[in-house]
Amino acid sequence: MITKGQPLHAFTQPLKSYVIPVQEPKSILPPKEKPKNNRYVVKKGETLSLIARKNNTSVTKLKKVNGLKSDIIKQGQVLRLP
Repeated sequence: MITKGQPLHAFTQPLKSYVIPVQEPKSILPPKEKPKNNRYVVKKGETLSLIARKNNTSVTKLKKVNGLKSDIIKQGQVLRLP
């Protein structure tokens, strides 16, 4: 078994050798899902409807988790995502 940091000697001609660095092996497991970012900062001109669409949720759910009574949001406002 080859380990990280172990020098390998590859002989191409008699009495000549080259050291080949061993790199960290890549995982053969499927990539992990990205952790969900549960916060969203409202950008200029955005609406709850647009933010809901971008984040695969509904306006009703956005309003509920953020305690909003109306659809009015402001640029820079931080919303929790369901």
